[in-house]
Amino acid sequence: MWWDDEALCARSADPDAWFELEDARDEGRPLDPVRLALALETCARCPIRTACLRRARPNDQGIWGGRTTAERRVATRDRSSNEGDIRDEYE
Repeated sequence: MWWDDEALCARSADPDAWFELEDARDEGRPLDPVRLALALETCARCPIRTACLRRARPNDQGIWGGRTTAERRVATRDRSSNEGDIRDEYE
């Protein structure tokens, strides 16, 4: 995939965490707060976070660009409801 070379998540010791965390939420299992914090911290330091977030669609499962599926859906909905005052949520 295009981000493998630069993405910190792809080089982490637990690259599946970005998707397994969302699977747990969808299945009603408790999230591991330590694992979630590590994933989000990694995203915050990633050199391609903005590109990753732009690439993600609102319904893509997993954490993309430091945002969960639910957070991306809210950002998309908020942008859609603010016609004429749309700000780039991904910068």
